[in-house]
Formats: sequence, C-alpha cells, structure tokens
Amino acid sequence: MERQLDLSSVAARLRVCGIPHEALARSRETDSGQARYWFNEHGRGVPSQLVSKQVVMSDRRDWGDGGDDPEESTQRMIERIWESLTDIRMRMDQQAPVPPVIGEAVPVAPVPPQPGVELAM
Repeated sequence: MERQLDLSSVAARLRVCGIPHEALARSRETDSGQARYWFNEHGRGVPSQLVSKQVVMSDRRDWGDGGDDPEESTQRMIERIWESLTDIRMRMDQQAPVPPVIGEAVPVAPVPPQPGVELAM
C-alpha cells in the first residue's frame, strides 16, 4: 500500500533529525488564486513577479531534475532522505552489541570523612 506523505509531518520529523525547514520550503511554488508565490528561507511567500529570472533558474538547477515540478522534486527528496535514515537505523540495529564490562565500569570515589574526624596516615 503506497502511503501519501504529508509534507508538514515529514518536515516536522526531519526537523527532529536536525534538518532545517529551509531545506524543505526553499523553492516550493504554489498557486494561490491568481498569484504565484515562492517560499523564501523563512517560509514566507514572495510574489513571483518580485523574483528575478536568475533566482528562479538557480533554484531550479538546485533540484537536479530540470525543475519540472518543485513539489514532486521535494517529495522525491524527502523520500530519499527518509530511506537513508531508515537504512542508517537498520545498520545501527545490526551492529554487534557491546560486551558488558566485568567489574566496576566507573571507579567509585572514596567517601570523605565527616568534619572533625581525623584519619590516621
């Protein structure tokens, strides 16, 4: 069964893993009525007429897929990151367990004497 990924929930998961939201929201384009908005690094929409063609071109090159559909490219990027994180977790789970340490692992410091008690040396 193919599961549809909710972009906001995946973004929240990736933020927990230390991936900033700027990596997810950058260059995402959406239709809102008749205006098109580009999301900047703060997640705020900027009307497309204020975005220079050079910025649009560089943003599309960043996707690596020719920039056909930024939303699909974002989805593929999130899926690849998620697969990588899953692979890392599986490899970590397959590592040999660390053998237990025999004896005391951390040396115990001696308890200092009560004030007024003299020690024989």
